Amino acid sequence: MLDPFSAIPFDDLRDFNPQAIAALFPKMSPAVLRLLLTVLADTGRGLQIVKPSGYRQDLQQQLYQLTDAVPSMIAHLDAEERHRYANLPYLKTFGRSLNTLKGESLQLVVGPIVYQQLQDAIKQACTGETAELCLSLISHAQQRYYKHVTVIPERSGSSVSGFYLLLSDITAHKHIKDLLHNQTDHFRYALEGAAVGIWDWNLVTDEIIWSQQQEQLFGLRPGSFDGNPETLFSLVDARDRESLNQALQTALHSPKIFSAEFRVSLSDGSVRWLSHRGQVFPGNEGEPVRLAGVAFDITMQKAAAEKLLQQVRRERLIAQISQEISRSKSLQPILQQVVSKVRTFLGVDRLIIIDLRDKQAGEVTYEDHSEAVRSMLAWKLRHTWIVKEAFLDRYRQGHPVAVNDVRDQRLSDAEFSFLEYFQICADLTVPLLENNELWGLLSVHHSTTKDWQPEDRRLLETLGTQVSTATQRDKLHRELTQANQKLKRFAYLDGLTKVANRRRFEQFLQDEWRRLMREKAPLAIIMADIDQFKAYNDVYGHQAGDECLRRVAGTLSSTIRRPADMVARYGGEEFVVVLPKTTLEGAAKVAEKMRTLVRSQKIPHQGSTSDQIVTLSLGVAVMHPHPLRTPDDLIQAADQALYQAKKEGRDRVVTAQPHD
Repeated sequence: MLDPFSAIPFDDLRDFNPQAIAALFPKMSPAVLRLLLTVLADTGRGLQIVKPSGYRQDLQQQLYQLTDAVPSMIAHLDAEERHRYANLPYLKTFGRSLNTLKGESLQLVVGPIVYQQLQDAIKQACTGETAELCLSLISHAQQRYYKHVTVIPERSGSSVSGFYLLLSDITAHKHIKDLLHNQTDHFRYALEGAAVGIWDWNLVTDEIIWSQQQEQLFGLRPGSFDGNPETLFSLVDARDRESLNQALQTALHSPKIFSAEFRVSLSDGSVRWLSHRGQVFPGNEGEPVRLAGVAFDITMQKAAAEKLLQQVRRERLIAQISQEISRSKSLQPILQQVVSKVRTFLGVDRLIIIDLRDKQAGEVTYEDHSEAVRSMLAWKLRHTWIVKEAFLDRYRQGHPVAVNDVRDQRLSDAEFSFLEYFQICADLTVPLLENNELWGLLSVHHSTTKDWQPEDRRLLETLGTQVSTATQRDKLHRELTQANQKLKRFAYLDGLTKVANRRRFEQFLQDEWRRLMREKAPLAIIMADIDQFKAYNDVYGHQAGDECLRRVAGTLSSTIRRPADMVARYGGEEFVVVLPKTTLEGAAKVAEKMRTLVRSQKIPHQGSTSDQIVTLSLGVAVMHPHPLRTPDDLIQAADQALYQAKKEGRDRVVTAQPHD
């Protein structure tokens, strides 16, 4: 059997000094993991150097434990495709032990289907080139999962004596990629296999060894890391230093595998997310002496997760807005809440709704803004850049306008002054349309430049649709309410005289009776009748009679001043006046004024015995509403007083005897 360590100058290992291990990395391959696999591959021979007893086993055992901490599956095979070594994840996957796996062929272990997929990569490795491929597999539970496979050749002199298999689970990556691919924006997101960094922390000397790839993950030049833990923490984003320290302390004081995710700040100002996994190695007395493991770049995964999270939040916000608008009975307060929520979500300085239905200018009707900028609420936007005809043409066609930096626009000094006054440096505006007619704008402003994203535009367009729908619904609701009020007025008005009809009078009297019963206040009514009206119709005709009724009703209505008072047509030529909280004396004065005003009209009436003009007879009654009485008692008392006025010669006011 060829010695897989033949490419390593073992004399340089000495006592497994970490510096010596790191010095070997450049001699093997650009992939530091390949060196690790090569070292782990020797399972059958002792080292060709003189070492203390047990040294070989300690070195091998520590390296085995290190590879077992790696989630990837690792195996070493000879040129005949027989297994020589495999790490714990590989053994668990295929249900083997290391003893039963050694010497077995690759085809027997992985099965014919997987073996067939590996053939081209193995052939390439046998030519001395590293090969990669992606495997699509079906588990025992009939679930599909994916493996990224790297086949690394093992050289012995000028020939290839075997190869190494590295299988990394990329199922989650694949699912994220597929999920993102199906999003509405068709954003292309390809998650490539992350490079692996290797690190070794000597807890006794407090010195850290990094592979070249590990240094590159932290944004350092190869060979520039000084091994100082303080340098490590200085590279970690300040927001994550405490959580990293806690993860380290937990790993040192418990048998758990070390695991941490944190951000590092790169020299170009960007931030990279790294995932670290490792294991604590104990000394002879069980004390922790070494912490070693691997690191992966998970920036793309974090970005994907954040993107999905933002999309979920965006969809929840849209659903919430739609629900709140649909449930709201009042448009103004709910729109103000919606504007505030969307501005906060977008992280901008101002969000406004501009009403363009005033042809002369657009008016800001809704606004939410940060404390850093001035308010634009109720501002009239005349001759400003936002309502320029060139922009309005785009809005009428339903197109948004996004300006990342207003300084890039060709604007007049006055327009720049306007933008500077309101601290507008970036603007995103979408049109508000109703039946394809532009009626307003939904606009967000930021006081610094901003790179508007498609997601920002889509959110604003969705909000614009909701606002237009809500506004149209509110308009229809107001029109319907007005129509109903008009119908209600018609239902309660006398068609001829335009004063309240008898139905409205009876309802109003009942309401006032109950109200004044609670308040223990008096309620007065006046019954009025046009004297000898039948004779008027006989002489002048019904058309003139109708006009006479209208004139009398108008005169009676002009007499009352309080909103709570009412004039109604009781029937034929008879009218009734309701006067809440009025004494008998006060009601009698009102009745006398009505009689006098009608008489002063001097409406000709040849059939009248009172100076041949239209006159009124009026009966007045007052009661304090009481549970033992009814409104009919009050009507009867007033009607009896009216009868008495007729009996006494007409054209007069008679008051009923008090009932209190």
